[in-house]
Order: sequence, then structure tokens, then C-alpha cells
Amino acid sequence: KEFFTSDLMVGYFLPCRVVVYEKDGRTHIGIVKPTAILGLVNDELPKLAQPVEEKLILAIQEAK
Repeated sequence: KEFFTSDLMVGYFLPCRVVVYEKDGRTHIGIVKPTAILGLVNDELPKLAQPVEEKLILAIQEAK
């Protein structure tokens, strides 16, 4: 909700995308960092996105 009250354009970038694929017999997991992509919308959104990004990165690390 905080994202949408900051800027309605954020709706074009949510939910966060997680890509999982296999290459050369290995599984890869990737994301576009929310802080980077939402920074394109306005300068305030990366601060809101930081906790989300940290949780996504932690989840990816735990999946390894």
C-alpha cells in the first residue's frame, strides 16, 4: 500500500519478478532489484523497496 500511495506508476513494476531457469545442468535464480527499477519511477521508492529487496535476496541465498 505504501508504494501505491507514493506513486501509482509503481503498479507497472509490481509484483516483483523472480526468474528461475536451468543452464548447463545448474539452476539459476535471479531478480531485477526492486530498488533499481523503482528508482526509475521516483526517488522515494527505493527506500520503501529496500526491505523487500533484502528479503528476496535472502530467500534466493537460502534456496542455494
